[in-house]
Amino acid sequence: MTTDYEKRSLQHAIGEATILLADDRQVLSKNAVMAKLQQLGEIEADDRRVLIYWNARKKLGHIRQSATGFTLPSYAARGNHADNDNDGAATQDSHHQWRGRNGRADERNRGD
Repeated sequence: MTTDYEKRSLQHAIGEATILLADDRQVLSKNAVMAKLQQLGEIEADDRRVLIYWNARKKLGHIRQSATGFTLPSYAARGNHADNDNDGAATQDSHHQWRGRNGRADERNRGD
């Protein structure tokens, strides 16, 4: 069983590797984060930190590969939402139907 401190340390190590990959504009995937954790562990002098990187890499190894990553919708890849000129004006596409707990449609303006 791991303690809260150990869990937090593993999360920080995974976050550190992820941020370093993002700063280098590299692809964020499970394998890339695991490789970065290995690289960080190899250059670390503190044995405690090496063990944290190793354990974080081990935990990530248990996650299925298909569960990581996703494809951005085309509008997200372009950097805007429904209006191509991106003038900030609300469009008809900024109104979406949501179903609440009661099953009734609830119209909300996502642009506000």
